[in-house]
Amino acid sequence: MKLQIKRYFDDSYKTYDNNADIQKIVAQELSDFITPTKCDNLLELGIGSGVFTTFLLEKINARSYFGLDLAYKMLISSKNKFKDFHLINGDIDTLPLKIEHFDIIASSSTLQWLEYPEKTINDLLNNLKKGAKCYFSIFLDGTFNEMKEVSKITKFGSIYSLKNAEFYKNIFNRKDIYLKFFEKKYVLFYNSVIDFLKTHKKTGARYTEKKAIAGKQSFLNFCRLYEELYKTEDSKIPVTYNILYIICEKR
Repeated sequence: MKLQIKRYFDDSYKTYDNNADIQKIVAQELSDFITPTKCDNLLELGIGSGVFTTFLLEKINARSYFGLDLAYKMLISSKNKFKDFHLINGDIDTLPLKIEHFDIIASSSTLQWLEYPEKTINDLLNNLKKGAKCYFSIFLDGTFNEMKEVSKITKFGSIYSLKNAEFYKNIFNRKDIYLKFFEKKYVLFYNSVIDFLKTHKKTGARYTEKKAIAGKQSFLNFCRLYEELYKTEDSKIPVTYNILYIICEKR
């Protein structure tokens, strides 16, 4: 799983920034929950090419900024933008850092890729120091709902299995954590199904766990049915995203 995810994101390091439409929207909205502050050590999980980082820097003045990402080429992209950052190539599920050193931990559009979310998130929360704050955004079940329905009918394509909001709420809902949740749905519009699929592919966020039927006729059937079912009056293609925002502090 992780090797494939890494490969997809590495392959898209040159195209990510120009195609990460929803990721940019979510990053900005997550940053809106952050009160401007100063801190010693800040950790961004899944820093990627730095889409969320730019918003973080507008809100947080950190003496030391650490960024971790699974995809090495994405990190190189960030290194070229943020010269003084400490960047680490690693896996959040086997975090090579001591969480208790950090005052703020942030992550946008990343934690849905965890292989062991219960264990990894609980380990992170257990090791937070008192007063440390976290800001997270996570893609939820309901994302790509249109594509999921069309795939069921046409047997073309597959969708990565995302968790629902209750799954994450049950993990974060602890006596030692002060917690706020916000769930929000977005609908973006594309000129065609092909336009959407090309854009999505260029972000690297395309690991799905399953091998799907792939053939020209199946693909054409998929595109045709998607348009028949969902095309708007102005001939646009809707794509739904469901996002959970989490703000928490260790008591």
